[in-house]
Amino acid sequence: FFFATNLLMDKARAAFAGDRTVQILQLAQRYGSLSNTHDLKGIGCLIAETAEIYGFAGKPAILHGMADFRRRFPKVWWRFGEFKPLDQDRVSFDFERYWTDAETGRVRMCTAEEVIAFGVDNLIVGITYSTLPSAPQDAAYPQEAAPVDFDPTTLGSLD
Repeated sequence: FFFATNLLMDKARAAFAGDRTVQILQLAQRYGSLSNTHDLKGIGCLIAETAEIYGFAGKPAILHGMADFRRRFPKVWWRFGEFKPLDQDRVSFDFERYWTDAETGRVRMCTAEEVIAFGVDNLIVGITYSTLPSAPQDAAYPQEAAPVDFDPTTLGSLD
């Protein structure tokens, strides 16, 4: 009986772990989609209050940092590679980031890889680079790209 109970518990844990992996993969992909439309309010719904992302601590500071980034990199757009679970709490993904240089009007591109960490409530608690951005190079937006200007007036209060 004891062995059978442990076996059932192991199966239940494995099923939960599989569900969790699917959930965090979907949430990471959602984060990517919202990033390409500059939906910082939507991104804010995915972030824990105490998260640490790109050197910013706490959701308000993170969202303000993301808004400032979009002001510096007009029409920023990401082409995401494969989203891969690293464990039950982290997803890794690589990307190409495109933007229009504000001074020259030229399209630029770099590549990098990031890891998103999720808390027990499935909210993002951290995002870090696992591979830092490459040196920017001249490029063209990919054919499937739909870059849009960031409109800070749509933000309202991010606090």
